[in-house]
Amino acid sequence: MVISFELFIVILILAGAIIGIGVYFYVLATYHTKPIPGNLIHAEYFKIPIETEEKVIELEAKIIKSDYTPKNLAPCVLMCHGWHSSINGSKYLQEPLALYGYALVTYSSRGHGKSGGKREFPQIYEDVIKVIDFLEQNSQRFGIDLNRLAVIGHSMGANISLTRAYLDTRVKMVVGISSFHDIKESFDKKAITTSMFWVKLLLRGSGLNVNLTSDLNQLSSPKYYLQRPSKAHVFLIHAKDDRFIEFHNFEKNIALLHLPADHTLVFEKGGHSLYHLECMIVAQIIKWLNQTDNMRSDNLGQPP
Repeated sequence: MVISFELFIVILILAGAIIGIGVYFYVLATYHTKPIPGNLIHAEYFKIPIETEEKVIELEAKIIKSDYTPKNLAPCVLMCHGWHSSINGSKYLQEPLALYGYALVTYSSRGHGKSGGKREFPQIYEDVIKVIDFLEQNSQRFGIDLNRLAVIGHSMGANISLTRAYLDTRVKMVVGISSFHDIKESFDKKAITTSMFWVKLLLRGSGLNVNLTSDLNQLSSPKYYLQRPSKAHVFLIHAKDDRFIEFHNFEKNIALLHLPADHTLVFEKGGHSLYHLECMIVAQIIKWLNQTDNMRSDNLGQPP
């Protein structure tokens, strides 16, 4: 069969777009996953059982400590990764926080990495509570103090942090990196621009349905949780040129929480994933941890 030159060009463009989407998500999922060499970091891998309506699934998880982490009752930081990422998402934060003396716990959300289950909302959000329950039940095994628990999340993980973790009384501190305010509002707005059409296409290509019902949106958007009181200290990070989760989301969250400037970190450029800004983010989060009640330990950073 002979095809026209115009059809050939269209096929070529579509093929290029598909390859580009695949490369983009590969880079997004693996950019921050390279291990840091050295003998000071120690990781223990384990499984977290999660009961679902159909069966029990397991989430892959790990706890990272260093020679500077207190042997017992170490303050704990729980990391929540973004959509299409996994246990190694935001790895640039994991080893530095462990070296600073924290016990760093991270897990792959259901349907991500090697975890079981399907990528379903709001179940992915609800799982963080079950993860915290598991850590509390096994606090002696892991040598962690759940009275000193911080939760840090990026993108989808930030939504998890600013919804379920934000309202959990065990959580003393929450950091949301590149988070939504109202998901449905953002994607409805994106639909009217050509450039944002590609954003929705990228997300659809990874299996994410961005056409949320009103009920599901209320279960998934920080807007509907941040209106409620919480004892957790909240800190937010965002870049003004973020095309996936636009900057107005950050501004609305700031206004809703009445956050002071020293609880925020804003970049002019950095996009959604904030590549090449890792050192500044790590430094700022360590500073916030030091300033937050119950999250600082006098033993941190001291050899055993």
